[in-house]
Amino acid sequence: MTAAGYTVQISTESPKEGKQCVCVALGARKGDGFGNLFQEIPPGPFLGKRVRFRGAVRYESGGEQGQAQLWLRVDGPDGPLFLDNMGRRPIRSSAWAFYDIVAKIPGNATNISVGMMLVGGGRAFLDATSLQLADVQEEPVEPPRALTDRGVQNLVAFAKLFGYVRHFHPSDAVEKADWNAYAMAGVKVAEGAKDPADLAQRLEAFFKPLAPTVRVFATGEKPAPVDMAAPPKAQIVTWDNLGFGGGTIPAGQNIYHSKRVFAAKAAGSPDPKSPFTADLGGGVSCQVPLALYAVDGSALPHTADPVTPKGVRAEPTGDDRTTRLADVVLDWNVYEHFYPYFDAVKVDWAPVLPEALKAAATDRDERAFLNTLRRMTAMAKDGHGFVGSAADDQFAMPPFAADWVEGKFIVTQVAPGTPKLLPGDEILEMDGTPVDNLWKGLEPLISGATDQWRRNRGKREMLVGPEGSSLEVKAKRGAGQPFTASVPRSVANQLKEKRPKAIEELKVGYWYVDLDGGRINMAEYQKSLRDLTSAQGIIFDMRGYPNEVAMDVLPRLAKEPITSALWNVPRVTKPDREGMEFVKSRWPLAQPTVPRFRGKIAFITDGRAISFAESVMGMVENYKLGEIVGEPTAGTNGNVNPFALPGGYTVVFTGMKVLKHDGTTHHGVGILPTIPVHRTIAGVAAGRDEALEKALAIVRGS
Repeated sequence: MTAAGYTVQISTESPKEGKQCVCVALGARKGDGFGNLFQEIPPGPFLGKRVRFRGAVRYESGGEQGQAQLWLRVDGPDGPLFLDNMGRRPIRSSAWAFYDIVAKIPGNATNISVGMMLVGGGRAFLDATSLQLADVQEEPVEPPRALTDRGVQNLVAFAKLFGYVRHFHPSDAVEKADWNAYAMAGVKVAEGAKDPADLAQRLEAFFKPLAPTVRVFATGEKPAPVDMAAPPKAQIVTWDNLGFGGGTIPAGQNIYHSKRVFAAKAAGSPDPKSPFTADLGGGVSCQVPLALYAVDGSALPHTADPVTPKGVRAEPTGDDRTTRLADVVLDWNVYEHFYPYFDAVKVDWAPVLPEALKAAATDRDERAFLNTLRRMTAMAKDGHGFVGSAADDQFAMPPFAADWVEGKFIVTQVAPGTPKLLPGDEILEMDGTPVDNLWKGLEPLISGATDQWRRNRGKREMLVGPEGSSLEVKAKRGAGQPFTASVPRSVANQLKEKRPKAIEELKVGYWYVDLDGGRINMAEYQKSLRDLTSAQGIIFDMRGYPNEVAMDVLPRLAKEPITSALWNVPRVTKPDREGMEFVKSRWPLAQPTVPRFRGKIAFITDGRAISFAESVMGMVENYKLGEIVGEPTAGTNGNVNPFALPGGYTVVFTGMKVLKHDGTTHHGVGILPTIPVHRTIAGVAAGRDEALEKALAIVRGS
């Protein structure tokens, strides 16, 4: 597959084997895209087994910035199950070398794709590829075991140094290392240190093959000197982190990247002789150069290509103690250095590390550890924050929906045939546990910048369970006596909120348009433009996630050019977010569009509106495009940045900061209604949509 000026050709230029190889190249057009060569393979012979995708690769820059990356993706019925695109192990060597990706193919896999990307400019050559069963000797699963006080200190020190080296030390080996494997190996090395002197020796020795100029020493002592003499015509190499560049979004679609930058030595250049110094805790400190001298595109001192550390599991699992501890190290560091909202949420992130390590050490299995990761994520107060895992079997819902109304957990909708329960009933207990107690146990696992988003997520989490399980409910109706009901859970129980048609005339001349992307499409909307442009009033429903229709609506309401809120992608060049700067942008200006919507306008919204929905509502708010009826939005916006952890866990967080149009804080605030409306228990029982009723009254002037 070629795109954006890239070509794929059979080449006879010095193949690794035989007489031919494949070359992916960028033509005359220059840019930041990528060319992709791939093949799809039926997974049948590999289901439930480990495979190794191997290929010989070399890269020629030709004076351009670029890199080659092998990749392997496994798809299932509902989307990707595995992806490794060597995003943190790019290939920039002009010499042929073999590179491997190893993966377990799940039993429900439907397709395997393998390939090579050329990201940026230059030429990438591929030869001698193979996909074979991997003959891997597996390490035993380490059972749960509590950390000693000394062990906690040792692992905290290792975790901090790990982040400094991985994300900021620009040696060649650091760029190429498999950091998941090094995290697992490192926790084994560090945990058993007896005292600060032993810990310093272990840490420096562990990182030396990757970062020979890093020094670790007992706090208060003087570190060993480092020979950092500048050679003639030396360059300076540093890391440029535009957000966290180790995520799972493909390079050509990702606004975030982490890459080394080589530049001529000049006044104001980072000084390799002035390393970053930090107290790691546990009685040890470190010096980590954030810049190195380089010659001919290679950092000094030269480092050998890293090898996979010994003693780590080829197939990590959350049932394994070492994997869990390594995941905490990896996860904590991403937030520590790249999360852009700590200034808004006012969270002290440092204490999260030792508490998470202690929990991970004793978690009984991969499911228990999923909650440890979710608890970590929740501490960041990020509405996009989420941790997923194949260990999560909680997808089935009962045949009713519920939500918090007037401070109580109220049945809001019931599927036909459900015994006893009716809308408006208050749920008192579920499976014998009072609702308040259930929420107190669940809320610390839900990440959100606002209470309204946590409760929006929580209303599902309160009810969800395994397929085929039953839910015992204790409820009461009004002032009546409590009663019980037993209902089955099923993945088929996905109740849709009752609303008018996606586009419907509610009263003569007064129209309703549901901008939820699951209900409206552009073709249907465009067929209705004549009616909408002549309408006396329009209600736009933004209680959900919109699609491109919303971006056509806004310019038809505007009296001036409109644009988005402020996007701020962090540029991180120093650890611990020190000196974090932002690359700022907005969406291009949209000019007012005809035909215009000239009737009176109201938007309905609430805590379900997040991310792109808040981008839309932010423009409504700033340009006063209509009344905002209902409740505050979720209070989280910005492109997400998902990343994978060993053991099959995926973490999602917000990788960029969004500010309101006037530069004030959006995170944790959201878009506030101009006309607040809250549901009532009586309204739910009567089947009323009180926000819609109010919006209709507003556009009708009644």
